[in-house]
Amino acid sequence: MEKGITVVSAMWGSRKTTDRMVFSVLHQFISNRNPFKIHLVLVDDYIECENRDEYQYYVSDEFKQFYDSKKITITLLQNTEHKYQGESREIGFMAGKYNYFLLVDCDDMLAPNACDRYLNIINSYERDNPKRKLACVYGYLYGFDTDGYEQKIVGESIWVQSRCYNRKFIVKHGIHFPTGLNSKQGEDYPFMRKFDYALNHDDKFESKIGRASCRERV
Repeated sequence: MEKGITVVSAMWGSRKTTDRMVFSVLHQFISNRNPFKIHLVLVDDYIECENRDEYQYYVSDEFKQFYDSKKITITLLQNTEHKYQGESREIGFMAGKYNYFLLVDCDDMLAPNACDRYLNIINSYERDNPKRKLACVYGYLYGFDTDGYEQKIVGESIWVQSRCYNRKFIVKHGIHFPTGLNSKQGEDYPFMRKFDYALNHDDKFESKIGRASCRERV
């Protein structure tokens, strides 16, 4: 089975902000000894924008010169009405090519080895525990905000960006983000409560803490 990870971002605002997030995904470290692929799913919820084609640049032939299109695929989904942050994320991870996924805000950046570190943890666990599955990997958030300082969100964080998720687990337990205006703010709380409740009541899945710093040498 092809190894890969889906990265999802709900898009809102100018490309001056979103460019930094996109390039942080395109510049992910991918080892030749442990290769994998990335599916970047951008969900355009920028309804107010006069130019609804602003993010089309990311899926243009011109933009492909900036990344290895054999290793990274970019998909742009455009909402026809406001879905807001939470619901847009769900649209994105359900459309992803790969089962495990990360959620990244459009004004944040992933550390260069984020995807590699998460997948190494997942692969090691599945090799050593063939009869069990991971619902998520959590610990420090492998990322930076756009001001450049490291974001260390511990495993107890309610923020959805602090974990790498197993989509099969989410689908199995019917875990969803709120819809409508309830998806605009505070959307992390109900999603994480449902996720953690399901994790505590499903003995076939467990979580794994990844404590490596995003500054760790690779």
